[in-house]
Amino acid sequence: LFLFLALMVSTGIAMYPDYGHLYLKNSAKEEGTHPKNVYLNPLSVNCPSPMVLSANANCMAELIVSPPSSTCGNITSLTYTLPGGMPVAVSLPPPANINLGFFPAGLFTIVWNVADDCPPLPTTAVCNQQIKIDTQIPTINCPANITVGNNPNGRRTGQRMMLTPVDVPQPDVDDNCGILSVINTFNGTDDASGDYPLGTTTVCWTVTDIAGNTATCCLNITVVDDNPPVITCPDTIKVQCNSPAPYQTYALFQAAGGSASDETSLNTSSFMFVKDSVVIMTFPNKKTIHRFYKIADNVGNMDTCFQVISINDTVIPGITCPANQEADLNN
Repeated sequence: LFLFLALMVSTGIAMYPDYGHLYLKNSAKEEGTHPKNVYLNPLSVNCPSPMVLSANANCMAELIVSPPSSTCGNITSLTYTLPGGMPVAVSLPPPANINLGFFPAGLFTIVWNVADDCPPLPTTAVCNQQIKIDTQIPTINCPANITVGNNPNGRRTGQRMMLTPVDVPQPDVDDNCGILSVINTFNGTDDASGDYPLGTTTVCWTVTDIAGNTATCCLNITVVDDNPPVITCPDTIKVQCNSPAPYQTYALFQAAGGSASDETSLNTSSFMFVKDSVVIMTFPNKKTIHRFYKIADNVGNMDTCFQVISINDTVIPGITCPANQEADLNN
């Protein structure tokens, strides 16, 4: 460790401070913009730290800053520039503190330009000092959780949709000095209304005030499946006498020309024969039957259809007479 420190001293290496941006220029070399904690050679300017101030009732704060300093104390030039302003020269030697007056709540940067004449070479530097005025976080209150069906009528009306339009109220927000933005995680805007998928979607809003303070709240938007599946029965069956047995499985139903579908998941094991209903009967062997079947989706929504079975006996009955017989009238 002693050898490492000695090497640093002998070569003029120093650690860059943990804040600001520094630009160095001397007669030996010119360095560009450097990130934090980078070894530079030489370094003698200490940039001021960022400042965070509370705002008063009028959303103002008095800004008293400490200018950059030099390790050798020999500053030869010092200016500061406020946002939108021109560089202001600071009298030398620089004072320990400079009162810049009152500033409104918000975020801004003071740019310091400083030069010194510290050995082994003169140094010039640019320090960007971040200023934040207002430490009070905004308030935000989310609407209550929302639950809707994917079809408000409980039945299909038109084309099926995997997404459901949901109107989402905006949260209540407030701040002592001013709000910059209100953004939600669903679509990146201040309005979370839109098309939501089946299931639960968590939507969070973040409110940011003009000083960068933030607050967050969340709610759940749940879309439930209240749309039944669609079932279509096979075509009409025409028979002479007796109706055929009902389809006992969905596979037999499909094989006969029936079908069913659902936009989420069809529960084929729920398929069942419901009943036969005679709707027209002129004779016992001339009638029309409606045969009902039903099926459900995975959340229990059901749909029903009926197959028409027409029974019409058109076969002429057969009859065979006995053989002729003779009778003897004398006996």
